[in-house]
Formats: sequence, structure tokens, C-alpha cells
Amino acid sequence: ILTFSTLLIYLLLPMSTTGATSLPVSGLTVSPAIQQISLTKGQTDYSFNAQVANNSSVPITVDLSANDFTALNSYGRVAFYNNSSTPLNNVHGLAKWIEPSISQFDLSPGENKTIPVSIVNTGTLAPGGHYGAIIYHVVHRGSNSKGYSISSNEEISTLVFLTTENKGTQSIRLGNPSLSSLVFNIPNTVNLVITNTGNTQTAPRGLVTITNSSNKEVARGIINIDSGLVLPATSRLYAVGIRNETKIVYPGLYHIRISYRADANPTSQSYSKDFILINEAIVLGLSILLLLIAILLIRTFKPHAVYKFKRN
Repeated sequence: ILTFSTLLIYLLLPMSTTGATSLPVSGLTVSPAIQQISLTKGQTDYSFNAQVANNSSVPITVDLSANDFTALNSYGRVAFYNNSSTPLNNVHGLAKWIEPSISQFDLSPGENKTIPVSIVNTGTLAPGGHYGAIIYHVVHRGSNSKGYSISSNEEISTLVFLTTENKGTQSIRLGNPSLSSLVFNIPNTVNLVITNTGNTQTAPRGLVTITNSSNKEVARGIINIDSGLVLPATSRLYAVGIRNETKIVYPGLYHIRISYRADANPTSQSYSKDFILINEAIVLGLSILLLLIAILLIRTFKPHAVYKFKRN
């Protein structure tokens, strides 16, 4: 209980950025995490270096393999195929063309190793986008200086995205956004589901703007500020943060416009919708006023009591 309470207090305290230090990394680390390749005309091979570091206190042995992957869900997560489970019609696969220079190596505690990686025979790839991953799997951990043996099942990857020389096709489609026609506040987030209808992975770009009845911009948000990719024939959810451009937003009729495009496509598409903003304070004030009017009307038109007297 004491430990939990201390941790909770620590988490609730405001963080200071002055003199802040990051926590030490323990385990296997790899750089780059993502490698993007765009082939030029006539280029049939491509090479890059991967940096692998052992940040633990024990020696480790690492296996290297190349695997294809696909989108796991609309949140940008991926699922890796085993080489035996890769679909036969995986036209965007890249694993067969990825060749690490070695398949297994040892790392001492604190050691960093450079692994050359080649993408070969790219002229045999179908036009468009392709993607695969280099998987670094820790198959063995040794003992530390005190003789303690540590075991774990650790894997880390480098995702490789390649676009052929003709660049393929990049196009996207916006799903119908879930936007209400009557709101109490300007939304601070707009969720957009974007589907890749082309044959090449792409990063959607665009802008969300909200204007009032006088066509004055009151809020805006940038689509995909982190440059997250959406894979061909898949959909991804992008949460767009909306920032107010003015301090005071009055009730009334407003207009939201979503302009979007694929990264390599200069032509934008758009979606528009009108909505009515009702300020919460005004709603509360009107409710109180209507309640007072109702009470006054009830008191004014309340029937008088009728008394009957019996004659003796």
C-alpha cells in the first residue's frame, strides 16, 4: 500500500522539464525503427545499415529473419506473418527481397553492432508499394557478473517500406465522419477513418477548419501530424486535434470543412457539414428562465378554493 501510494503521489505531481533525465534503456534496441525506400529509375538494389545495441548486463545471441506483415487494426498496429503463413497473393510483400548480411550474432553487455541490410532484385517487384520487416529475436541470454542467468522472449523489428520507381498509385477515401448537427462546444478532436484505395502505402495529409456564419475561421486541426502510414486496401483511424483560433465562440451556425489528400497526390478532396453550436451557459440560463416562467404561470392561474356553507 505504501509503495502504491508513493507511486501515485509521484505520478500526480507536476513534472519539471528543467534538468530532466530519461530512464536508462534495458534490453535490445534497434535503429532505425522504420526505413522508407523510394527507388529511382533503373535501381535494382538498395542497402542500408541497422544499428543493434545490447543495453542489458548479460551477453545475448540474436537471430535475424525477414517477415511480411499486414495491418492488425485501424489504430496503426501491425501483425507479422510467419514465413509459412504468408498469403500466396501477398502482392505487397517484401520479405523475400530482404537480405541481412548475417543471420545470427552475439552481443556483449553494452556492445553495439552494425548490420548491413540489402534489398535485392527490386526489378522483379510489382509496381507500387511493398513492405516487410527485419525481426531481431533474442534466442539466448548469458549470465551476469554475479552468475545469475536471465531468460526472456524478446523480439524487436525494423519496418521497411519500399516504393518502386514508377511510384504506383496513391489515393485515399474518407469514411463518413461521425459529426453531430447540434453541439454544446467546438469539438477538440475529430476522428477520421481513411481508406487507402491505391496500391502504395501513403501518409494522408490535410486540414480540418471550422468557420462561423460570417466565414471567419474559429478552429483548425492538421490531419496526420505524425505522418502515420495507411497500407493499401486497409483503413486507419486518425484522431485530429482541433485548436481554437479565438477565445470567445458564440452560439450559432457553424461550418466544418475537411480537406484531405494522399501524400504524393497534389489534388485534395473535401467533406463539409453545417452544425449548430449552443453554448452550455445559455442552455442553463434558458432552462432556469423557463422554469421560473412555468412557476409564475402556475401561481397566476391557480384556481381559487370554493367553500360551501350548509344552511341550518
